[in-house]
Parts: sequence; structure tokens; C-alpha cells
Amino acid sequence: MKCMADGKLRRWLEERRQSCVLAVAADQRLWRPDWRQHRVDEIAAQLPKRAWKRLSAGQGAKGERLYDWALLPWSEHEGREHALLYDAAWKPSPSTLSISPMLVKSA
Repeated sequence: MKCMADGKLRRWLEERRQSCVLAVAADQRLWRPDWRQHRVDEIAAQLPKRAWKRLSAGQGAKGERLYDWALLPWSEHEGREHALLYDAAWKPSPSTLSISPMLVKSA
């Protein structure tokens, strides 16, 4: 399940212990261990190259659709893991990389 992160929806899913993936805006801020809030797109920019894995999403109208993915464990709460999952549409020019951060909660 992927949808825009709505606070009410996220809480509703958490109350039901439902695993989910919620898309968030690039400027979404999360608390880090340094007790400061950081934008999720800035967190992605700091990930090392080895954190990203390129995977195919199959053929599209313009050829193979390639995406770079990175999973960053974030926290654990009440026995449930929280992580950031980034997907970035891959294009030949790195300057055109489009990053879509998502919050992941799993059992």
C-alpha cells in the first residue's frame, strides 16, 4: 500500500498494527538522534552510494523503468520497526534523479 502520509491515516493503521508504506513529501522533517529535525530529502542525499540498489519495474512505454532504492532503518516502537524507504527514478543524468521518500512500518 502506498499513499500520501496523512497523520490520521498513519495513526489509524498503527492502532490496527497494519504494516504499510506511506509516501511523504521531500520536505517532511523527522527527528534524528542529534535531537534535531532533518528533511527526508537531505537524509537521502547523505546516504552512501552503496546504500542504493537499482531495480527494474518492468517495461514502460519508453523502455525499461529503472529505480534506485535505499532502505534506512529508523526506529523501533512497541515491537514494530520504522524505516525510510527511498525510491528514485533513474535517468542517465544524476541531476535529474527524482527522490520519493516513504515511511515504512512493519511488524
